[in-house]
Amino acid sequence: MATLKTDDEFKNLIPPLSPDEYRQLEENIISDGCRDALVVWKGTVIDGHNRYEICQKHSIPFQTREKHFDSRDDAIQWIILNQFGRRNLSAGERSILALRLEPILSAKAKERMLSGKKIDPVPKSAQGVQRGKVRNQVAKLAGVGHTTIQETKQILEHWHSGAGRAD
Repeated sequence: MATLKTDDEFKNLIPPLSPDEYRQLEENIISDGCRDALVVWKGTVIDGHNRYEICQKHSIPFQTREKHFDSRDDAIQWIILNQFGRRNLSAGERSILALRLEPILSAKAKERMLSGKKIDPVPKSAQGVQRGKVRNQVAKLAGVGHTTIQETKQILEHWHSGAGRAD
């Protein structure tokens, strides 16, 4: 049985299974084996962290499928988009996950704008348009409106500033 690496950032991108969901998955794998291949990138699990943990715990064989990415950001983007198609996430969870894509999509948009051009940096007016287009793209990926994305971002910023925590 292969020993794979796990990456906390990759693993923690997706909301964890509830205890009942995890128990059900564990029972299914013990009963039926690990039916779905774990997806790995350079020997690191990018999809199937729970299955991998359960298989290791019970010495259950599993298959892997190698996926190629050009960068860590590309792997993160794939992980999030893959989960959008798979799990029943609330609008809030989808918004939070989609916001993780915002800096990645912004960097890619800026890269596209600058490719082949010798003018640097991007004018402020173009940066605003770029951010707006990316925000709309993030909202579309999450399946929510751009207002929901903006509100979620404000809540997260408020929370991370310490103002939303009870000490």
